[in-house]
Order: sequence, then C-alpha cells, then structure tokens
Amino acid sequence: MHHEPHGSKFCTSDARPDSPEERSQQIRAAIEALRATGAPCLEDSRNPDDDQDVNEALARLEDRLDEQERAMRHVLTMLIEWFERDPSDRSSRGVA
Repeated sequence: MHHEPHGSKFCTSDARPDSPEERSQQIRAAIEALRATGAPCLEDSRNPDDDQDVNEALARLEDRLDEQERAMRHVLTMLIEWFERDPSDRSSRGVA
C-alpha cells in the first residue's frame, strides 16, 4: 500500500481516520485539490465516439463468440455421433 509522505498536501497524518465520514471528507478534499490543479477529469476527457467504437467492438466479439460456440457444438455433435455409431469399428483400430 502506498502512503504519501508527511509533507504531502493530501496527507495530514499517518493515522487512519476514525470514521468513514472522516475518510470521505479526506477523499473529497483530495479530489478538490486535484481539480484545483487544472488536471482534466475523466468525464472531461472522454470522447463520445469512443463509446460507439467500444460498442461496435463488443458486438463483433459477441458475434465471433456465437460463431465459435456453434462450431464447437457442431464438432461435439459429430464426435458423439461417431462415438455412438459403431463401437466395434473403434475397437478394431485399438481405440477404447
């Protein structure tokens, strides 16, 4: 776990806060200090087109997974059919 040094503007002591309210207040103060530096927030830096790109990529991945699942089911079905079809054929080749 990383702790800020004593000289940090975000850390007032090494002791943990006594209550969730104190911790929440410290977090809010740290967020406000970061905002005061002018650093862009995640919400400010997001591009709406990125959501569309991500959604399209997810749709392509889902399509590929569906296709792979269908192919796997087909292969398993053929394997089961072959296995159940003629047990004597496998035993003559040494397949158990």
